[in-house]
Amino acid sequence: MEGQVVMGLQKLRVMIGSTTAIGLRALARLPHGTRLIGLAASYPVIERWLRALLCVYQPFPDIETATKYIRRFIPAGHEHSDVVSQLKQFADVTRESDYPVLFYLSGYAPGLSRVFDLGGGIGNLFYPYDRELRLPATLRWMVHDLPDKEEIVLQFAQSRHENRIGFSRRMEDASGVDLFIVSGALHYFEDELAVILARLAELPRLVVVNRTPFSRADPIVTTQVGDGYVHACKLHSLAATIAGMEAVGYRLVARWPVHERASRVPLRPDLNDTYWGLFFVLEADRRRRDASL
Repeated sequence: MEGQVVMGLQKLRVMIGSTTAIGLRALARLPHGTRLIGLAASYPVIERWLRALLCVYQPFPDIETATKYIRRFIPAGHEHSDVVSQLKQFADVTRESDYPVLFYLSGYAPGLSRVFDLGGGIGNLFYPYDRELRLPATLRWMVHDLPDKEEIVLQFAQSRHENRIGFSRRMEDASGVDLFIVSGALHYFEDELAVILARLAELPRLVVVNRTPFSRADPIVTTQVGDGYVHACKLHSLAATIAGMEAVGYRLVARWPVHERASRVPLRPDLNDTYWGLFFVLEADRRRRDASL
C-alpha cells in the first residue's frame, strides 16, 4: 500500500511538471516571454520553486545527474518497448531530414566499405539509406548502442535477410571508417563530437550528424519525456560543435534545419534552437591522429 502511494505521488509530480513545462513554453512564445522567464529564474528562490514544479522537465548540470534524478520518477528509458517498436517502423520510412544526407552522401556511397552508426538503435537507418543509395554488397555497417540492443539488431537484420549489419561494443571500431554517422543520438552523449572522434587512432573520412537538437549558446542538459519513458540529453552548442570539428581537421560541407522535432527547455527558452543536420569531410592531410590525442 505504501509503495502504491509513493508511485501515485511520483506520477502526480510528473503531471505537475508537464503542466508547468507547457505553461512556460507557452509564455516563451509571447512577446518578452523569454526575458520574463529569465528574469524570474534569476531570483534563486523562484528558480528553486520552478525547478521543483518542473520535476523531470527541469535543466540539469550533467547527464549522469539527470539520469539519477529522473529514474526516481520514470524507470524506463531507451530500453522501453515503444522505443524499439518505433525504430522498427523507421526502417521502412525515408524521413524528410534523411534527404539532405542522401544528397551529400550519394557521390561517396559506391566507395563505402565501413560505416560506424553511433547510437544506431536497431540499425534502422541502414535500410532507408540502402533503398535510396544501393549501398555496396561488401559494406559493413556497424551499429554501436547499448548492449541490450545487440540481439535485437542482429535478429532484425536476419528477419530482413541482411548480412551487412553487425553490432559493435567498442568505440575503437570507429577508427578510420569511411563514414561515421550519429543520427538522433548525439544529444545522449556528454562529450562533444570532436572529443569523441579525437580519441580514435584514425579519424573517419566522413561524419554525418542528423536529427540532433542544439543550443543557441551554452550547452544545457535537459530531458525527453515520452509515454512511460524518459531520456536525459544534452543540447550541445551548435557553434562549438562545428568549431570543434574544424579544429580536429574537418570541413563543414553543409548544415540543414530539421523541423520534424523540437526540443524546448522550459526554464531556458533563450537557449532553445531547432534540430540540425551536419555533413563533414575530413581534410586529406588530417586523417591520422597524433598518439597524444
